[in-house]
Amino acid sequence: MTRIYIISLFYVFLVSCGDERLYIEPTPENDSLILGTWTTEGEDIDYGSVLVEMRLMDSGRLTMILFIEGGSQRSFPGSWLIDEDELVLSGRYFGTEGESRVSWQINDEGVLLLRDESGSEQNWSRKKAIGSTFMFENNA
Repeated sequence: MTRIYIISLFYVFLVSCGDERLYIEPTPENDSLILGTWTTEGEDIDYGSVLVEMRLMDSGRLTMILFIEGGSQRSFPGSWLIDEDELVLSGRYFGTEGESRVSWQINDEGVLLLRDESGSEQNWSRKKAIGSTFMFENNA
């Protein structure tokens, strides 16, 4: 089974380029802003509808968790670091090369925007500390 990079694995959210939002640029002083648990949702080619949790720990450790419709989940350990203006995510989850490099920004609304080298963008929201169970909406 082939893993695809984080940006292309899930539904890509396009963000307007003309928006005049304030972005926080990564620097050694504010790298801690990215720490924590972030979530996004979309379609996985292997699992269908998924919610994804990305845990970025201050130790440089990373855990990617896929919450799959129907109640199961998959977990992938890895590591992360900031290399100049890129977020470098490493581990088995990130394809055959085991690494994904994306630019990152946190906008004024607290949304983490990841952008790959092709320009595809994906929004991640900070997970609220309400619990660890995600619910899928049935839009039937």
